[in-house]
Amino acid sequence: MNFRNQEEIGEARVATLLYLPQMLKLYEETLEKLGVRIIDKFHYKTDDGFFDPGYVVESDGRRFELRLGNAFKEFLSIDREEDPLRFDWKTNDPDHAAEKMAGILAGRVELAKAFIECKTPEEWEKRVEELGKQFQKIRFWHIDQTQE
Repeated sequence: MNFRNQEEIGEARVATLLYLPQMLKLYEETLEKLGVRIIDKFHYKTDDGFFDPGYVVESDGRRFELRLGNAFKEFLSIDREEDPLRFDWKTNDPDHAAEKMAGILAGRVELAKAFIECKTPEEWEKRVEELGKQFQKIRFWHIDQTQE
């Protein structure tokens, strides 16, 4: 993780140990409540030494890859796009951390619901555009379509 100094790196590591398992558990439970089946869990290691946890999920015969690396970077930092990152010291307050995590996960769940509910790439793109108005930042790559 590329934070500004060793103190922030240490705090980010502690916060990761405390909160990453909780974030992943809450996200998994929510996905299951939405009727999504988790096929696989994985993580990528990024070039800056960070990690990007994710899932391959299935719903109505369609498979999606959902990743939470940016969500957790957002949780740990003031602005996930800064380089180096600035650690969000407010996450040391459990109440603030719980509130911040809930807000971040709510957004990720809305994106997952869009994947689940939309039947065509065009419908999904329109829905994500609307969702994007609620977020400071939203990033998605593309939809792979299999040919029939």
